[in-house]
Amino acid sequence: MTNASRLLVALVTMWAITLRCGSTPAAADTPSAVAVSPATQAPTNEYCPVMPKTKAEVELWLDYEGQRIYFCHEVCKARFRRSPEKYLANLPPAMQQVIREHQQAVAIADQPTDHPASASARSKVEGRGPDADNHQGTSSLRQVGQFLGRFHPLAVHMPIGLLLAAALAEALFMWTHAQWLSGAARFSVLLGAATAAGAASLGWLNAMAANYDGDLAQVLEYHRWLGTGTAALALVLALLSEVYRRRPATIWRVAYRLSLFLTATAVSLTGHFGGTLVYGVNYLKWS
Repeated sequence: MTNASRLLVALVTMWAITLRCGSTPAAADTPSAVAVSPATQAPTNEYCPVMPKTKAEVELWLDYEGQRIYFCHEVCKARFRRSPEKYLANLPPAMQQVIREHQQAVAIADQPTDHPASASARSKVEGRGPDADNHQGTSSLRQVGQFLGRFHPLAVHMPIGLLLAAALAEALFMWTHAQWLSGAARFSVLLGAATAAGAASLGWLNAMAANYDGDLAQVLEYHRWLGTGTAALALVLALLSEVYRRRPATIWRVAYRLSLFLTATAVSLTGHFGGTLVYGVNYLKWS
């Protein structure tokens, strides 16, 4: 087994372990989000609480503390979800009052009673139950995973650039037959496959903290699984690249080039869905 083959096997093994950790069902991470009945939606915000001078869009909203809050952009919605306290003062006074009343009602409902069953429940919440340590350990591990997942937008640019550059270099090599282009394609494929596996793993961790509504929830699934498939395809591409260099038969050359251009297409589609998650479903609409 060559060094390149051992590296690919190690990457696949690490990637599989990461995906297993990241696929654990996550509880909703929306800050104190609760279901909102139509009766509690009377006070609404005309302007985005994150960018108070910009009007909110009807299709961009989330439910928070008994209120449906509207935003001007998906980025603003994500910022509010992470730190709602920073932007509550930008909401209309009527909405702020409803939110305060809802928080007070929840606090009263959560107050312990003297009932024995309540005391038993409190002992578990306060860490005296037998499963408290395990729960805290799981929570800490989850926080680490979510923190690492935040590096996904940074890491994902490496495989995108490298795999697209590999396809371009190979296409130019087919036209000009300049050997340095073939070497550039090989280097970009190997490094692109390695970084694609890492970026996909971070993407799964990042999705643990994601909470998209409506069409964007479906877009997240497309992005997640297409990205996973693209990373797997990139690893296969790297293996075919090395086989082709050592056995330059026509069948291996055709298989390598087909998988290369297919991977470049998959990278582009995955990137499109990732952009949709950030900028909304109409971010490519001509206006």
